[in-house]
Amino acid sequence: MNDTIARIILYVLVVVHLFLGLWAIAGWIEWFVPDVFWSRISNPLFDKTMLFIHWSAILVASLLFLISFILRSKYVPVLMTIIYSIMALLCAVQTFFYLESESRYLAMVLEYAAYGLILFLLWRITFFRNYFSY
Repeated sequence: MNDTIARIILYVLVVVHLFLGLWAIAGWIEWFVPDVFWSRISNPLFDKTMLFIHWSAILVASLLFLISFILRSKYVPVLMTIIYSIMALLCAVQTFFYLESESRYLAMVLEYAAYGLILFLLWRITFFRNYFSY
């Protein structure tokens, strides 16, 4: 992969994880404050425990990626593999036991594909290996 394209992808991943972090913070605010001034983003099908785990996992994933990016941590592929595995398990639980939409299985497949693509980039693409020095 061309280094310029890989660099653009890296910055897109930074923006995505920044957005995920902000989204998780908004979810946490909703968890603590019942009446927020915006349209609620938390899924009403999830109970408080599921929302706690859901928003925590997203916030941890976001922070791990962003801190690893800033520090150029060599541990980023291992850390992201662990947190994405936790999030994939959480996605399966939500899909099979909470969600009701007919598109829930497609959403799960797309989420798994996103995790797989990001992990592929982190583990196999030379630019990422060099950037994170592993």
